[in-house]
Amino acid sequence: MKRIGISFMMAVGVLAGAQAIQTLDAVAQTSTTGAVRGRIVDKATKEAVIGATVVVQGPALQGQQAEITDENGGFNISNLPPGVYTMTVFYNEAQFTRPNVIIEVGKQAFVSVPIDTTVQTSEVIELEGRAPIVDQGSTKTGVTITDEYTTRIPVGRTFGAVLQSASGTQGDLYGTSFGGSTSLENTYIIEGINTTDTAYGEQSSNLPNEFIEETEVISGGYNAEFGRSTGGVINVVTKQGSNEFKGSVFGYFTPGSMVATAEPIVRQGASISSETNLDYSTDLGFEIGGPIKKDKIWFHAGYNPSFRKSTLDRVTYARVDADGDGEVDINDSGFEVFEELGRTPMSSSNQTHFFTGKINGAISQNHQWQVSGFGNPRSSGRAFYAVTGARESQLYAFDDGAYDAALKWTSKLNDNKTQVDVVAGYHVNYVHERPYYADGKGKKMVRYGWDRSLSDMVGFEQAQNSTQEALTGCEDGTVNDENPDFVNCPLPFSSA
Repeated sequence: MKRIGISFMMAVGVLAGAQAIQTLDAVAQTSTTGAVRGRIVDKATKEAVIGATVVVQGPALQGQQAEITDENGGFNISNLPPGVYTMTVFYNEAQFTRPNVIIEVGKQAFVSVPIDTTVQTSEVIELEGRAPIVDQGSTKTGVTITDEYTTRIPVGRTFGAVLQSASGTQGDLYGTSFGGSTSLENTYIIEGINTTDTAYGEQSSNLPNEFIEETEVISGGYNAEFGRSTGGVINVVTKQGSNEFKGSVFGYFTPGSMVATAEPIVRQGASISSETNLDYSTDLGFEIGGPIKKDKIWFHAGYNPSFRKSTLDRVTYARVDADGDGEVDINDSGFEVFEELGRTPMSSSNQTHFFTGKINGAISQNHQWQVSGFGNPRSSGRAFYAVTGARESQLYAFDDGAYDAALKWTSKLNDNKTQVDVVAGYHVNYVHERPYYADGKGKKMVRYGWDRSLSDMVGFEQAQNSTQEALTGCEDGTVNDENPDFVNCPLPFSSA
């Protein structure tokens, strides 16, 4: 079985003139950046300060971004990568700085700065306080998961495993659901491109937390630009370089001996069950970023291979008649009592290769670009469809995963009154499933799809087990049948 989904995306956004503040929030929800806006007012009179220069600088920004306050003392600086910034206000001969301005992806920080306009000195005056991180101009609800959060809090290894940190979420069969919808109704956006599975709506692209700068989880209240989504919206930004070389090496190892043994759940009226236990899970990776040319071109790259092996025990059971009354014993929960006859271990393994790469460039503070690529190809050693029938008939191998590429260009024109954003992306996700034994050799898929005894399947069971020990106790209608009044090892219709 082969399934491939490919999608291309290109979007152009234009913000112009006085409408920039009103429309920026809608555009920023799907962007890889945030923004800061606010007013500069006189500390004594509370009147607007016109013509002050507001400069924003930070380690996540190439160079700086600046704007002059308008007739209302307002300013709006967009296209800021997530990070902590320092805002400096220049008026007359004085400089006023506000540190610790936190910019989050898809959000606008509002900062109202009162300054003393009577100061004529050239000294730098530092203002106390922190900019609020609540997006006051948006109705959306959710949470922003930062690199600091995933580093300090014990969470899952990938951003897809951390989504339940948002309120109103719940795990389901295919992922994380939001607000009562299923996980197949979510939209997954990474670096500004939609990476949702094109066939079924599942999460197809995933990356380890060490590669992620921020994950914006929008659980409700979002605007109309999120078409084809009635669940949550997950907006992910990967890490980027800076003017300093920095990175990390990380590794994880989980031995199966430190994981609780699985408890098999016996199906009513069924003599076959399974129990899957972890053998080990391990991965080792690195991420590094830095300048190619300071304040002009940065890079970031990461690679993380992950390996997992587990053992699936195929367990056979027989009904119990301990009191000899000719009827199957019933436990306190009202279910039939079974005893284990034997088990056959079958190993399964897979490996995933996570990777990411990004280059940021700035021609000037008004013209910036970004190219990124990432993926999570996975392959299996072998896997199992079901636990009935001959062992070889249930084996298969698979390859799946996704590859993505994104390009972004941002230009600010007309004295920063007009902003043009161009985002283009390519996404492909695939699933290849094939028989484990390529030559076949008569190993057909066998499923027990009728209501009868396991002992009737002796031919298949001999292929499944090296001995007949697992079937001892399942004999019906023979001299060895200890319970002639009922079927010892039943196989209900469509046993899997």
